[in-house]
Amino acid sequence: MNFDAVSGATHTKENFKDVVNELLAKASKGEKYEAVYKDGEYTEDAAEGSHGWKAGVKVIIKDGQIVGIDYYELAEEDMESNKVVFDEDKKNQ
Repeated sequence: MNFDAVSGATHTKENFKDVVNELLAKASKGEKYEAVYKDGEYTEDAAEGSHGWKAGVKVIIKDGQIVGIDYYELAEEDMESNKVVFDEDKKNQ
């Protein structure tokens, strides 16, 4: 995948690589991580959107460990420049 073709992706890719390299360095020294997370599902959305998209993340904790992370971005406007409304009951289809 060409990350450089997506706006902002190069910076994100570099941050990801830095974090992974730090983790691998700790692992090579035998350093261990002790989890202190409470089991459950946690969701947070960005306070503001960026370029028409609003980001969010859901983290799932089980037995004190992160077992799932879902990152998503929702369009703030549809193609006709109207605000998108999340319709859980699917009444507006």
